[in-house]
Amino acid sequence: MRCDLRVLSVGPIAAALAVVFACGCGERPRANPFDPSNPVTGGRPAGFVALAGNGQVELEWQPAVSAGLLGYQLYRKLAVDTTYVAITGTIPPTATRIGDFQLANGIEHDYRLYFVFDRGLGNLPAEDFATPGPLEPWVADFGRSAVARMTADGRHIESWQTFSAGGPGFLSPIDVASDPGNGVVWVSTNSGPLFVYTPGTAKSVSITTPASPGAIALDPADGTAWLCDDVDLAVYHFRSSGAVASPGKLVPFENPLDVAVDPGDRSVWVCERDGNRVTHFASDGSNRAYATLLAPSRVAVDSLTHEVWATSFTRGRVYRLTNTPALGDSFTFAVGPVGVAVDGRRGRIWVADASGGSVFALGRGGAVEFQVSALGAPREIQVDLRTGDAWVALLNPGRVARISATGQVLTMTGGFDQPAGLSIGAGP
Repeated sequence: MRCDLRVLSVGPIAAALAVVFACGCGERPRANPFDPSNPVTGGRPAGFVALAGNGQVELEWQPAVSAGLLGYQLYRKLAVDTTYVAITGTIPPTATRIGDFQLANGIEHDYRLYFVFDRGLGNLPAEDFATPGPLEPWVADFGRSAVARMTADGRHIESWQTFSAGGPGFLSPIDVASDPGNGVVWVSTNSGPLFVYTPGTAKSVSITTPASPGAIALDPADGTAWLCDDVDLAVYHFRSSGAVASPGKLVPFENPLDVAVDPGDRSVWVCERDGNRVTHFASDGSNRAYATLLAPSRVAVDSLTHEVWATSFTRGRVYRLTNTPALGDSFTFAVGPVGVAVDGRRGRIWVADASGGSVFALGRGGAVEFQVSALGAPREIQVDLRTGDAWVALLNPGRVARISATGQVLTMTGGFDQPAGLSIGAGP
């Protein structure tokens, strides 16, 4: 396997961040960052994390200073390896980041970072692991008034981004939609604009037409976005430039709560919570048909069968609709279902039961295949079509979970306040 390592950040160490240690100064032993008894570092490089990206891993750690510290050395091990192998020489002591590039996606990479002293390699390494992949997960955290970018494997929060409309303070995000194909992230904010953010340039376009931006659904064919607005009682259609797409909007609705796009024919499905129906529109905006059901919450499309699955938190039911859409079957296994996602490749439907604290996996016939319990309040859910893993935003206790296609909780990442929206940047 080719190994391409580059130091990403080398420079003067800020005094406020440095952990200063001078040999023989008479400090208490446990204040020594290189002492195994140190309660913060354990004698290892502090703050070491492996951040997974697409075909790469970024390694970060906190700086340390000592007269005898020459730097660091990084080791790596894959599943096929029997031991860790050094993949760098001595990294300068002023470095706090290094990138490991040209890696295979979907394979766990285990890392160890050692101190290098004038007397030789330190005994105690810092450890972390990462699994590179193509996903670009983002979380809209309403409570923090910011969106978080997660690593491709969901193990860490990589960065936070806030948005404002030009005035003081920040706007609380309601939903987020990651579009890696176009390199943008759509963010709807509470009673504020819709933002189209480009992480690569840190620039954003503010779309002020919607009065109350809500749920977002992307059309994978052209990268346009459909946006619910429960004040204007419309579903708007925009390009990433901020221009209005065609058709410009769908009207009228009674509290349009959610929207989904069929990646096959690009038709649009809208949940009308107060209208007690799910309405189906052709890609040109013409109304096809609707199904009547009490207070629908979320909607998702099966890309293979073109059937639609909808939830009703109020009624505690999950519905399967045909694409006519005559009302099909309803199921009552959940207490308060909200989020729903369809894995068309595997014929599986994922349902987030916010009141019951569980995630359910169903077959296309509606039979429960398995249940993952004790998750707090799972609200929004998305599925990685490559692996079959489900990603779930847990409103309480403010975490994002990744669940395997066989029902194992793979990761449980905290640090969120109120994760209101989730997008993993997965294709159709």
